[in-house]
Amino acid sequence: MRAALISSQLVNEDTSLLWVGARDWAHGRVGQPNFYGQSYGSMLESIPIALLHALRVPYWTGTPFVLAMIEWLGWVLLAVAAWRRGRRVMAVVAVAIPVVLSAYHTVYAAMIPDAPLPRLLVIAGVALLVSDPKRRLSLAFVAMLLGVGLQFDPSAALVALPAVVWWATTTRRTRPQLEALAAGAVPPLGLFVFTKLFYVRHPDYAFHTGPSLRVSGSTLTNSSHHLGDLFSLYAPELWRSWLVPVAVLVVLVAALVATRKLAYAVPALLVALIVLYAMATPKAASTLGVLLPRGRVLLALPATLWFLGLLSVEAGVWRAPAGKVTRRQVLVAVVVLCVSSSAVRLVDFEGRVGYWRAKSIALRNSPLTYGFESRPEVVRSCRADIDYARRHDIGLLVYSDRVATYVCASLSTRIETITPNYERRTWLLYRELTHPRTSLVMADVHATWCALAAPRATCAWADGRATLTFAAQPALPLLASLGVGIRGFGPSCHPETSFAVLCRGHSADLTRHPFGPPPMQSDAARSDIVAAYRDMFDVHSGRAPLASVEAGASYDDVARALRDVIGNPPMPVVTSVVFLDDHEAVVRFHVGSTALTGEAMAENGHWRVAAPTFCSSIVEVFAERKQLYGTCDTTRFR
Repeated sequence: MRAALISSQLVNEDTSLLWVGARDWAHGRVGQPNFYGQSYGSMLESIPIALLHALRVPYWTGTPFVLAMIEWLGWVLLAVAAWRRGRRVMAVVAVAIPVVLSAYHTVYAAMIPDAPLPRLLVIAGVALLVSDPKRRLSLAFVAMLLGVGLQFDPSAALVALPAVVWWATTTRRTRPQLEALAAGAVPPLGLFVFTKLFYVRHPDYAFHTGPSLRVSGSTLTNSSHHLGDLFSLYAPELWRSWLVPVAVLVVLVAALVATRKLAYAVPALLVALIVLYAMATPKAASTLGVLLPRGRVLLALPATLWFLGLLSVEAGVWRAPAGKVTRRQVLVAVVVLCVSSSAVRLVDFEGRVGYWRAKSIALRNSPLTYGFESRPEVVRSCRADIDYARRHDIGLLVYSDRVATYVCASLSTRIETITPNYERRTWLLYRELTHPRTSLVMADVHATWCALAAPRATCAWADGRATLTFAAQPALPLLASLGVGIRGFGPSCHPETSFAVLCRGHSADLTRHPFGPPPMQSDAARSDIVAAYRDMFDVHSGRAPLASVEAGASYDDVARALRDVIGNPPMPVVTSVVFLDDHEAVVRFHVGSTALTGEAMAENGHWRVAAPTFCSSIVEVFAERKQLYGTCDTTRFR
């Protein structure tokens, strides 16, 4: 509970997306089968969060308690299964394990939404196999739980496959039992087909694809040199060393293999092989700090070790070594271990649990590490933004910060939020591509940003927010015309993600369409636009460099790069001009052999190339010289 209370003071992109998912479940409008923006993970954890929120529990309080309860419930299910099987000591061990594990594991379970509910479904299926391996209804639920859970979290196969093999080698299967398994497999099969068809139809909804299952010898070698990163998450509190879980794993596997009985040796060997397989996958080589370590590829390891322990008890492995040790003595030892572990945490709470709040925020401020922000600060800022939007009757808040986007989205159903450059809710991009608006708010921008927006909209800046009012038009093309980065999306877009989301295939057309009357003398205006584009890269004439570019004086550094690096850049050639109104136009043109679409603005009575168009053209000019130039963008206005 104390770990959950600490987590309730923290928020990041993943946890805030669970809040959005809870809101979406409550309104019956979940956007995709998996965790938003991914083809893996789940939003199932948002369902209990939504139920708690309906009881007036805040999202930030409900989320860590749900995550912690999911972890705890898995152990309860295993304990009940062992109890029903007559293995009372193993039942006690099951509920003792989460107490004995280190504070690192406790905090991780209450803080990181790494598909815990699908893993719980798998553990529930294993618990049914252990407690009731012959009843047909139980077997139907086993097939359904394992089938659904493994689709969302394949890493849970570490406990699922050995349990299934054990059941298959210890149970004489009848036709009714096989029919029950087949019936239970129908819903997972339906989910599998639906998911595959969904992403065939909506490839752009998953710009984070599932981790590769391909193995590599070099990755396995690399993992073997980082065993601490892989296993320290599963160390006990009293001896926080990765050697402990590794030693327990080796001892249990060796003991079961030594029985030379198929029902015990094969599951044990299978566990060893799956661990080695997981260590050889790309995810085992991926780490973003202690809160997203390599060891997340083995999140089912504690449950797996418990299952192997259960098999070792059933195989009678410990009868000879234990000698005259009674059940009561074992239980006393377990209780002493639990009390000692808890006492150490209580005495040194700040050193073992409490410091995670500050550490998580510090990790967020470090490059390439997974961390959190202060939840009270983000919520306070969001409420101010939402209140501002309500007072001014504005329905769209645009952020560059992803955490703020999703936190603010969870706090209001009337006001939409969006982060165009990395938005995980792809359906919102489609909506803002076609839905006309007359106003929006850009959050966290500099006052000078209004200078860029002024030719396109009426812009008022206050307290870091720019309020744009404009003629009715979709917001997304307007934002693109202002140089706001828009992530790749579209029906034929197959995303490729690095620091940005790009498309393999065609991205959605962000071209703006006319919304007002053209200029009175459109022919003269068209000629001025053609001339402005022709002189776009002219830095050698007697005029001021970039005089034909909107706010060209802001790009002196780009002018120097053109002059010193490129020398004689190609001359853009305009192929068509479509006026949006009397002072804006869409321009199609060529830079060398590359066809581009841009815009022109009427500035102080003269038509000029729009600044974002100039910057995108600069990229092409340098690319033709096989050079990368990335310092020409509109962020200098923020």
